[in-house]
Amino acid sequence: EQAEREFLAYMPNDDPRSFSQIYGVRRLCNKVLWLDKGKQIAYGDVNTVCDKYERYIQTVTNMQKID
Repeated sequence: EQAEREFLAYMPNDDPRSFSQIYGVRRLCNKVLWLDKGKQIAYGDVNTVCDKYERYIQTVTNMQKID
């Protein structure tokens, strides 16, 4: 129980999102819709879309480090 609470509370230093947010989506959903400013970016299998989203976030984070 304590390990699960710590796992869900984990927040990486370079990412303001709680780790549990994307984990929760993967765990609770089988389809997901990714929107950005009201525009559909992706829709489909939760793992496929979440993988794309995580790659996008990693790319943006890396680009911000360069600037």
